[in-house]
Amino acid sequence: MDALVAQVLANAEIQLDDAGESEQYTQKGAERATGEYIAIVPLKGVLFKTSMTDEKGHPCGADKTVMQLECAYNDPKCKGVAIKMDCPGGMEDAAYMIHDAVYRRNKPVAAFVEFGDCQSGGMLIASQCDYIVASGDYSRIGSIGAYVTYSNFRKMMEANGIEQVDIYAPQSRQKNYDIREAEKGNYKPLTQYVTKRAADFMTRVYINRLGRWVETPKLKDAFEGATLTGLEALEIGLIDGIGTIQDTLNFINWANQNQIAI
Repeated sequence: MDALVAQVLANAEIQLDDAGESEQYTQKGAERATGEYIAIVPLKGVLFKTSMTDEKGHPCGADKTVMQLECAYNDPKCKGVAIKMDCPGGMEDAAYMIHDAVYRRNKPVAAFVEFGDCQSGGMLIASQCDYIVASGDYSRIGSIGAYVTYSNFRKMMEANGIEQVDIYAPQSRQKNYDIREAEKGNYKPLTQYVTKRAADFMTRVYINRLGRWVETPKLKDAFEGATLTGLEALEIGLIDGIGTIQDTLNFINWANQNQIAI
């Protein structure tokens, strides 16, 4: 195991190829992993539901991440998963897809915030993990909340001589009601919708981290959407430590050795 960890630290990730088979975990710069190992799943950039690739060719869609997690769960050689993240959030659906996949775990899953963001949807995902480590005080943690952007292009269209008319069936009077009200200047329905989404988000994060919260003024700020530094997040119990990927792997090894219930 020590040799495998050394290889992981030397050259990054054990990760799935596109086939997604559990026996096809490979390691950059090394032979195919043999024996027990810890899978490192990258989660970088804005969250999207469907498969995309980042500038290095890594899969970054939520569907790919869910597949990677489930393959790790199903591989008896895999001792646990470290999610290596730099994630500012993104699509709500994508965040919940990964959050729920972490919830279904049958082995330890820890999050490592790698020199960057663990915000909004990323924070939702991390909060479901068994342990969260941030790489430093410069990490950006939190942004627990929700918002919706509404844009009305009708005036621009009218200025260009375009008239758009939406005709609804009599049976569909509630369809797009919040958008139609917003067009009239009434934003209350949209506000009610986003208030419900924020409440669900906040509740899940709070419950996921029960037993770790520390009552300070910063805790209130965190649940009003503030972005905290790594040390501020540690102070209120939003994360568990400041450290390295090795600390994250150490937790997973410790959880296995002590047979921590997942």
